[in-house]
Amino acid sequence: MVEACDLAMYWMHLAVTFSTVLTTLDQFLSDTWLECWGHLSAFVIDGVRYAIDAGMYDDWDMGEKSMRARLDKVLSPGQTCSYEYDYGTTTELKLKVITERQVAAKGNAIQV
Repeated sequence: MVEACDLAMYWMHLAVTFSTVLTTLDQFLSDTWLECWGHLSAFVIDGVRYAIDAGMYDDWDMGEKSMRARLDKVLSPGQTCSYEYDYGTTTELKLKVITERQVAAKGNAIQV
């Protein structure tokens, strides 16, 4: 489930293949909910920040990890995390893994 922070009236339920990487989820959220202008974004999962630009600047170790992490490696049922989009005028979302179930894959890695 995805919902806007402090605005629970805005939400989506998603079915996401667990082998999907955070980058794919990031792009999906950008395309369906947020502006598609290529702003910076990040997930924060268990205190670890997963950013689209992690590792781009060798001089600055921000302690961030790459969004190439698979969902099944960083999330599990019942777990929550946050998502930030556009660091200037940041849009913040809350995500929660409701359940895990086994179904036949039908094309897209993410479905509303």
